[in-house]
Amino acid sequence: MILKHFLDIRRINQIPAIILVLAVVLLFPLSAQEKYDSRDYFPQTNKVLVGAEYGYPPYSIVNEDSEVDGFSVQLIKAALKCLGYEAEFVTGSWVEVKEYPVKGIAQALPLV
Repeated sequence: MILKHFLDIRRINQIPAIILVLAVVLLFPLSAQEKYDSRDYFPQTNKVLVGAEYGYPPYSIVNEDSEVDGFSVQLIKAALKCLGYEAEFVTGSWVEVKEYPVKGIAQALPLV
């Protein structure tokens, strides 16, 4: 019964289409294996300008020492450190900060 199902002439006509789909699915990852280099997206320096709000606890705050701190700030610092970068923060209100990448003031925003 199963053999008869696979030998059905209608299914045999579908074999080229199935082979084509399998070839595309199997060969696509080979063409997409270019090495990702974060330097293509960030400048050649090791600093990345990051926009951060000054009053969005616990995610982004400015502490008593006038340093940017908070969960999202620590997270983006750690992520950039893994890529070989150091974060330099530019602060403002959310209304200002969300426009920083568009205006070229910052290159990244934490936890958006």
